[in-house]
Amino acid sequence: MPPESKQPIQEPAPKATGKTSAKADAAPKTTDPKAEETQPQTSHAPAETAPAVSPGHTPEDIIGAFKKGGADATAAVERNLPVIKKSISKATYMFCYYLSFGAVYTAEMVMAALPDDSAIRNGFKDGASAGKKSFADSKAARDYPALEGALA
Repeated sequence: MPPESKQPIQEPAPKATGKTSAKADAAPKTTDPKAEETQPQTSHAPAETAPAVSPGHTPEDIIGAFKKGGADATAAVERNLPVIKKSISKATYMFCYYLSFGAVYTAEMVMAALPDDSAIRNGFKDGASAGKKSFADSKAARDYPALEGALA
């Protein structure tokens, strides 16, 4: 029998298969019991490290981003407010225009279809005249003198 050597016996390295793994990259294992005693012992307790917060993701950075986003949104609204107001005004005008157009056009179509001495035609005419007169005599007409000429 050959005398025991003090050198640790190393296992052969794994064959290269083209794939890399963590085991293949690790240092060769020793089978010598004395070698294990001389290797430093590592603790499985978690090491104390800095918090796992990547740069730019601290609470202060996130709060700052929200504040910047709010300021940017406010600036965008201020820049676009005249356009928004103009769009709302135009939409309101178009709604009122087509509402009154539809009402008047329909009434005129009905009036044109009726004979001149019809009770329906006379009722529309008299009702429209009475409505104008009633409005002119009301408090609303006194509060808005600019309408006085329009009602005559």
